[in-house]
Amino acid sequence: MKTLKAKKLLACFMAVLVLMTSLSISIASAETDGTFNYTVYNEYDADFNSTKCARITGYTGSSSEVVIPEEIAGYPVTMIYDRAFAENKTITSVSIPDSVKRIGMEAFRDCENLSEINLPTGLEEIGGYILMNTAYSLDSANWDGELLYINNYLLMSTDQVTGDLKLKDGTTFVADFAFSFNRTITSVTIPASVKIIGSYAFSSCEKLSSVTFNEGTEIIGFGSFEGTNLSEVTIPQSVTTLEGWAFADTKLESIDISANVKDLDDTSFDGCTSLKSINVDESNPIYYSTDGILFEKSKYDFVGDYLLIYPSAKEGHSYTIPENVEYLGYNAFCDLVYLKDLNVPAKVDIFSGLHSDTLENINIDEAHEDYKSVDGVVYSKDGTILICFPGGKNVEKYEVASAVKETTINAVTGCVPMKEITFPEGFEKLSEASLYFCENLTTINLPSTLTEVEDDFFRACNAVTTINFNGTKAQWEAFDTSVYFPSYEETEGIYVYCTDGEIELVAPHYEDDFTLPTEPEVTTTAPTEPEVTTTAFTEPQETTTVPATSENNTTAPTTTTEPEESVTTTATEPKESSTAPAVDKEFETGDANMDGKLNIRDATAIQKHLAKVLTLGEEALELADFNGDAKVNIKDATTIQKRIAGIV
Repeated sequence: MKTLKAKKLLACFMAVLVLMTSLSISIASAETDGTFNYTVYNEYDADFNSTKCARITGYTGSSSEVVIPEEIAGYPVTMIYDRAFAENKTITSVSIPDSVKRIGMEAFRDCENLSEINLPTGLEEIGGYILMNTAYSLDSANWDGELLYINNYLLMSTDQVTGDLKLKDGTTFVADFAFSFNRTITSVTIPASVKIIGSYAFSSCEKLSSVTFNEGTEIIGFGSFEGTNLSEVTIPQSVTTLEGWAFADTKLESIDISANVKDLDDTSFDGCTSLKSINVDESNPIYYSTDGILFEKSKYDFVGDYLLIYPSAKEGHSYTIPENVEYLGYNAFCDLVYLKDLNVPAKVDIFSGLHSDTLENINIDEAHEDYKSVDGVVYSKDGTILICFPGGKNVEKYEVASAVKETTINAVTGCVPMKEITFPEGFEKLSEASLYFCENLTTINLPSTLTEVEDDFFRACNAVTTINFNGTKAQWEAFDTSVYFPSYEETEGIYVYCTDGEIELVAPHYEDDFTLPTEPEVTTTAPTEPEVTTTAFTEPQETTTVPATSENNTTAPTTTTEPEESVTTTATEPKESSTAPAVDKEFETGDANMDGKLNIRDATAIQKHLAKVLTLGEEALELADFNGDAKVNIKDATTIQKRIAGIV
């Protein structure tokens, strides 16, 4: 079984993104003589009312003292985007208004002369490494031991933080990636003053085995404790939000959810293969648990409830989904340890949520209107679509039923024993990622009746060497399909053997080569003398100096690709201009690769951006906000996946 992290990173190797509306991009003068590039986007409140806001994407002015305005062209400035000011060698000070609520990843990184900056009160997001390699970060006065602060915002740390960590009282926000990949922290105490723990704040702190919260924390961010050694944690009553992957890939055995949690992602505990129960306070108005299984109440009388998470290590080989459930969370039955037989009542939509390599049989109630099961394999009711092949079914060779004409996305997922699969004559369409993470699959047999093959139809099946197609080379070439090989695998010599010859499959080239993110070597060294020295940046290592009382070594991810530059226009008066890709048709929200279809590739593009495998361009990020909350995070990816699955 592959690790969760490998699965997620391998799942993120598609290219992208999205045109949601015509994007307004303008230039406006700030109070100095500087010039700002910005985009206009919609922010939504709790009632889904939208407000148009401006997001700073770049600075091309010459002033050393930058004052960011509260408004540009009448739009409130609410965000400074990823790397908006990065590598500017002129800036010495930046003034940020209170209207700004979010500061993106590496926003001021490598601004080597930047020594003065304020962060406004009420920030909701602070990206990782926003001040790395700046004069501010090189000033020992700004460090509290091994921790870099601005006011009550904890921005980053060095790898000299070891053992038991107690954040100082008054800290209100732990920024994204603040302690990620620290190899020596063993415990953390979070004071009551901390309201938000940012994305990946303690991710991959592999020795972190204890976290003590005090009442006060409200948001535990995306992936904040992912990949740690936690086996137990008490989530305070004050927490309202548990974002995706918050405690993923940990050793948690049980978790208690209070009555105040309003937002809990169905990926919050992904890969927790020791998790036996999730227990929800009975007074929670949104979530509930039955026998340790997590459910979400439906908001409507005519729609059934959601089964969000079946704990991976819950004991028992058989489970029957309750009759009041209609939908499954996208990862409802993942990384299972014991469950082998799942019984599905007639009302449940089972298109997704069954991605486990232990399930052997999925048994559909005969009264189900849309689906049926044959020997534990799920098909459409008429038998023409292969829906879900249980990943734990012990077969080395599988012949798809003769009536099947097409597959769904992830139809055969994580089936370790399978080495060969044969599709029948009469079969017509292979959907994208029809075969997914079947790690021992070597041979795919396809009939002459095949009429459509979508890109990347065998995703992350890295053992595949042979595709037998009972048709001609001309037929195959007409499919115009692409297969994406992960560049970190020594994958070569994959051929399609046709009746009149063979065709080698070649992966399309992309600028970033789809390489996995690595832990970059960023070494921070404190001089023995008070003098501050800086070693120039080199690839792939960065060497800089952070004043401290002892030698410090910090590891931090670097951006492997530059964000796509925003398009700007120049005018004597601020005015909007619309910029769109040179395409001949409009695209629906979420059409990530602008191919006229909303599919899984759009979701994986967002996942890839979050995993730092790909940096999405400015327009791409604007459009990737699929759920309209003015953030690009795992919720956008999972919402797209749920839309594809027909859940939302």
